[in-house]
Amino acid sequence: MATTPVLVLAQSSCNSLTGVCNPAGSEQNWTVENLTANIIKKVMGVLAVIFIVLILWAGATRLFARGNASQIKKSYDTILWAVLGLVIIFSSYIILNFVFSKLSF
Repeated sequence: MATTPVLVLAQSSCNSLTGVCNPAGSEQNWTVENLTANIIKKVMGVLAVIFIVLILWAGATRLFARGNASQIKKSYDTILWAVLGLVIIFSSYIILNFVFSKLSF
């Protein structure tokens, strides 16, 4: 004997006017603004991961330098360039945010 659910709490992802269902599960308004914002968020996430990996790499290099001056300098340079890259990335994000707000995105 088959059982049927008494109460289903899932939301329908079908358009009530056309009856077409979205396989992604939601009806998000895909505009240029939303798409651009999503791309920028994804890129910022990837760049944050790269920054963390660089800092961990520099820390490991410093840890295993064993007093070697060239390895210590290399680790400090990696940290310096990683932080400088992070500053440039956040500066570009601030500039893009300002430009998009002025263009009413």
